[in-house]
Amino acid sequence: MERFKLCFWLRVDKMCRLFFICLCLMLLGLPATYGYAAKTSFQAAPKEELPGPGQKPEAAKIKELLKEGKNYEDSNWNIVAIRPYQEALKLSETTLGPEHLLTIRSMTHLARAYTVRGFFDQALSLAQQSLKLSEKVLGPEHPQTARSLLVLGSLYGEMGLHDKALSLSQRALQISEKASGPESPEIAAAQSNLATLYSQVGDYEQALPLARRSAEIREKVLGPENLWTALSLCNLGFLYLAKKDYVQAESCFRRAQGFYQGDRGMVELYLATEKYDSALNVLTSKLTPKDWSPPQYQALYYTQKGLALKGLGDRSEAYTAFLKAIQYIEGLRARTSGERTSFFQSGILGGHFRAYRGMAEVLAEMAQKGDPAPAGLQTYGADPGAAAFYFAEAVKARALLEAMAAGAARVAPQLPPDLAAKEKSLQERLQELEGQRLESMQSRGASLPDQPARDFQLKREAL
Repeated sequence: MERFKLCFWLRVDKMCRLFFICLCLMLLGLPATYGYAAKTSFQAAPKEELPGPGQKPEAAKIKELLKEGKNYEDSNWNIVAIRPYQEALKLSETTLGPEHLLTIRSMTHLARAYTVRGFFDQALSLAQQSLKLSEKVLGPEHPQTARSLLVLGSLYGEMGLHDKALSLSQRALQISEKASGPESPEIAAAQSNLATLYSQVGDYEQALPLARRSAEIREKVLGPENLWTALSLCNLGFLYLAKKDYVQAESCFRRAQGFYQGDRGMVELYLATEKYDSALNVLTSKLTPKDWSPPQYQALYYTQKGLALKGLGDRSEAYTAFLKAIQYIEGLRARTSGERTSFFQSGILGGHFRAYRGMAEVLAEMAQKGDPAPAGLQTYGADPGAAAFYFAEAVKARALLEAMAAGAARVAPQLPPDLAAKEKSLQERLQELEGQRLESMQSRGASLPDQPARDFQLKREAL
């Protein structure tokens, strides 16, 4: 009888937890079913580990925070993953030191979360420091060094620095092949990242076998209903789409359709085959972004929406969609330091340049149909044709000026040591003041600016 009571209450506890998760999913606009709740693997943080012999008690807490963040990442809740990663890094630096393995791991995880959220400027310093420490403390062939290489390479790819990204990602794959088995998740991650980079620069022949192998490994090791498997399948489907192999592309996208990657892939397939009504239906019914969605995904959504509306002949609404996409892309460009001439090649599924090209094409069609120029672009010209020409030329001219400025910076003499030290001191002081401002706003309950803290606040309020 006692055993029966125990089983009964364990069952009730499980059902209560699933009910709470379904309630959260309803608030977020996701399918509120027990099956979906279980599939997302959204779970509480694991129980605190006991420290091993000679291990500081804080190490167990740091590992717990890293596992918590990873659980959120694997459930595609990257917003919420930032907080435990920040706490893990702060605790590890203060208790274990800046060169401890857990500190390096925390840096790598946080840099990856920032990259996914589009905070390139904050991710860059962390990713670079993580790699520097990994090579110094652990050596150039350590698996953690491979992870640091992969995260920095992925970030460089998002920023459009494809030469650097490819070099780092190739190194990561070589290390993983030596350190791990032939079918390890680490190898699949490196292959997926390399395939994405090759596709962004148009080298589909190099990308296809890597994407195919990554999808095979992840399906076998992680299972077909896994977020990372869906990502690899979507990458593979896009490559088939670029080669106009629509049958294979659809097969990949449909196998990933339990996740948003598969739905985005189906939109691309519908656009390529001129099924614009179907593309728009999937976008509006399944992919409408939330306020906290990363800017990369916002940009892709409005680009795809603009292309679908343009195909349906709704030029005014297409213009509005492309304009929103460009606003998000420009925000990402502002967070990209250094030379940005290849930035437009980066982005999800086809590159950011599609929004700018789509805008110019819509304006050209408006000119052919005799439509008036949109109010926001009348500074480029009195009619849509002139606006299209000057808009395109302005984008190209800005990219050229950025390339010239970056070239001049490479040959310009460095600042004197005293000025360089003063500049660094001012930058550090500015970051400190910004942190104090955010904490002050948060303590007063004021709305936060577009920062990871604001993203976390939005998610917490939604729950």
